[in-house]
Amino acid sequence: AEESYVINTMTKRFVTRTSYHHYRGFLQTQRKMFAKEGAKKAKTLLYAYRVAFTGIHLLRTGEGLLPMVWENAAGAAQSIDNESVVNGSFVASEEVEIKSELSGKVVSVTINEGKYVQKGTTLARLYDEDIKAQMQKSEAQLAIAQKSLDRLKQLTALNGASQVELDNATNQLNNINADLNILRLQLQKTEIKAPFAGFLGFKNVSVGAYVSSASVFTTLQQRNPIKLDFNVAEKLIDKLTLGKKIQFTTEKDAVQHTATIVALDPKIDVDTRMIKVRAQTENSNNQISPGSFAKVAIDISKKGMSLMIPTQCIIPEARNKKVMLIRNGKAKPTIVETGYRAESNIEIISGLSLGDTILATGILQVKPESAVKITSFLR
Repeated sequence: AEESYVINTMTKRFVTRTSYHHYRGFLQTQRKMFAKEGAKKAKTLLYAYRVAFTGIHLLRTGEGLLPMVWENAAGAAQSIDNESVVNGSFVASEEVEIKSELSGKVVSVTINEGKYVQKGTTLARLYDEDIKAQMQKSEAQLAIAQKSLDRLKQLTALNGASQVELDNATNQLNNINADLNILRLQLQKTEIKAPFAGFLGFKNVSVGAYVSSASVFTTLQQRNPIKLDFNVAEKLIDKLTLGKKIQFTTEKDAVQHTATIVALDPKIDVDTRMIKVRAQTENSNNQISPGSFAKVAIDISKKGMSLMIPTQCIIPEARNKKVMLIRNGKAKPTIVETGYRAESNIEIISGLSLGDTILATGILQVKPESAVKITSFLR
């Protein structure tokens, strides 16, 4: 009977299948020990194994076997003078993929991978002889059109040419000038230059390659100042304002650095109920690289006292959170509203009162309205 009860308890109280099968194997061993070494030794081992897996003692009463809790906790009032630590990632203040606006053959590449370049530095060149030839042709046409316009102006002054002829010559000159300007712009685009000062990424093209406007030559990142992005819970957003200073540490060292909040995402993520925050900090020595990890400390100190309980007492559900409240010797599931969560404690906003007693361990093994015997208090 005891064996059947324990197996049912383990399967119904969310014990893993691995533990369940392990336990059954143990029972088979115990049956052999009963026959070989005696019932007393086998019973002792069976009891120890059962306690390790279920987290409860079994107390025989007139009503059968009842769970007896190891410990329970009473809520305590304390001030919240702490900080919430969240994970963040660094983002370059400016970052672009270097591409060409024209299609053509690469004739020169001067990309020094990982090096710092100034704004306007030439990184690559495309074949431009065809554009230069078109420019020479247009410049010759422009010279002829200019001479024709000058002659027509003289003839018009002597009534030897009509105003219509003069207007047509003027339009032709303007069209050639416009075509020549287009060719000059195309010639400029054959030189791929750095749009701002920053660090180059890896080179993705070589001399002789044919590229299009979708081809990426390299990347360029500006690291000073550098941005720090992180997410915070909706309930902590009132702790953050534009211009507020925050502290962070990096994986390279444990030194506290300071950043300033520069932007708050106006939209809260509907799935996670988190809001994105962006801070900015100086990086003059370029010790911080974009994409690296950071731990951000947010000051969440609160005035007054708050009701705090151990986090292990919370039973998370799909729509709410519960605790097992002990009243008149019985466990009663109670819905609570939580607030700030620390490493081992969590704030209770509503649902409990100071002095209430709740279960701290063996929670999943206790059914609603089941009798509970208090053995010790966790304070």
